[in-house]
Amino acid sequence: MEIEKALYGLKDAGRLFEDHLWDLLQKLGWEASPLTGVFWKKKAGRVVGLLSQYVDDLIVVSLDGSVSEMVTEIAEVVECKEPERLGRYVGSDYEILPNGRIWCSQKQYIESIPGEQSKTPTQPLPSGVNREEDKSETLDAEGHKRYRQLLGELSYAAHCTRPDLEYASAWLSQFNQSPTVRAWRLLNRAIKYGKATSNRGILLDPPKHHEPMEVLLYCDAAGGSDEYPHPQTGWVLLINGRPIAWKSRKQKRFARSSNRGELMALEDALDYGLVVMRFIKEIWRDAEMKCVIQTDSDGVCKMLKARNPKPQERALVQKVREIGGKVSIIPALAVFDSLKEGKIAVQHVSGVQNYADSLTKPMSVDLLASLLEKEKAGRIIYTSTGVETGDKKEKEMNDDNSDDEFPWPPQAQAPGRRDTAMAGEGHQTDRAIRTREEGGGLRMRQRQDYKAIHRGTTTFNTGVASAPIQFAM
Repeated sequence: MEIEKALYGLKDAGRLFEDHLWDLLQKLGWEASPLTGVFWKKKAGRVVGLLSQYVDDLIVVSLDGSVSEMVTEIAEVVECKEPERLGRYVGSDYEILPNGRIWCSQKQYIESIPGEQSKTPTQPLPSGVNREEDKSETLDAEGHKRYRQLLGELSYAAHCTRPDLEYASAWLSQFNQSPTVRAWRLLNRAIKYGKATSNRGILLDPPKHHEPMEVLLYCDAAGGSDEYPHPQTGWVLLINGRPIAWKSRKQKRFARSSNRGELMALEDALDYGLVVMRFIKEIWRDAEMKCVIQTDSDGVCKMLKARNPKPQERALVQKVREIGGKVSIIPALAVFDSLKEGKIAVQHVSGVQNYADSLTKPMSVDLLASLLEKEKAGRIIYTSTGVETGDKKEKEMNDDNSDDEFPWPPQAQAPGRRDTAMAGEGHQTDRAIRTREEGGGLRMRQRQDYKAIHRGTTTFNTGVASAPIQFAM
């Protein structure tokens, strides 16, 4: 039986309207972009217009010519209200600043979420919450309905403009089927934290076509516990220092090792990074773009740097992609191939500087929240070496001369070549001193190599850094 007319208010009404609108947009020359819910219109092979759709709300952007012509064209085939300049869109507020930047926030929406009064917490969830056993009672039917409603409202804010609430939203969603009194209390805590920090949002910069564009993907994974055995994946995507997309979710499989969990998180971030790069390259074809995935896993970095994989491992890559992977080394080869295809580099980052860390475990979200403060975000600048703030730039310049900058263990040790042997407390051997003075010892070359790994560069045997690693340039 086929439905002839969809009634407003039915569960399928939104989807049916989207399908109907998509048919009309196709006739007007619009095409689906790689990003879900975003369409573009091309002229002579170049993108001239963008359209974002959320059910029956649309945002139309012209990249060439007047936007009024595109709006009028759409209004001829579907009934529309009088168009207006971008201000409020499906619960999000957009403020266009004098310098061309756009401030996106949901202050009004978050403050409207109801919730029980409680003391304002310092972070969305308490530390160690995922290690505690929940012995509280299950909510009744009315409480169950109320829990899912409030969690849905919190999750919408977390997905749109508040990555600092993303982990709390993801963790609380596992109680959707059977929420408990403890889960209800923690949900109200997260809502209270969101209201106390409702002034946070995302600052977007106007694109500069002739300046470099840097796409950074921070990824992380946290091992499961006896109560919640699946590892937690978290990643956040930054374009020139601005958070654009993020995700926190449980992995579908148990991880037999921490390296496997970290690798699956990197693969998840890579999948989205490839989609974003396709989208950006199609719009800004002349812009120089660099995409780097940052991970704090030494094991994953070593797997991706491994040379001469076994032929049987290489032959199984396609099969592993089909079945989801069974061991770490083979998915690592699959990831390496994807990196080569997408011209994406992988770098090691310290755990305390990994923005995705708070998307995988209950901890302080201050690092991630620093990107969401209007005043702090306004001081972020983009340089030829990346995105920095004044304080961070000065600190990294001072740390650059530190001997303890990269505490990675050596990947290989030549026999009889140790420059760290001690001839007594506080003294080094003559050989160690001579090696350091000559500047050609194994340890010094390794130190330069670790520094190159961290910055995404490779080194020759002489220890001189070459151009940044760009797979399959």
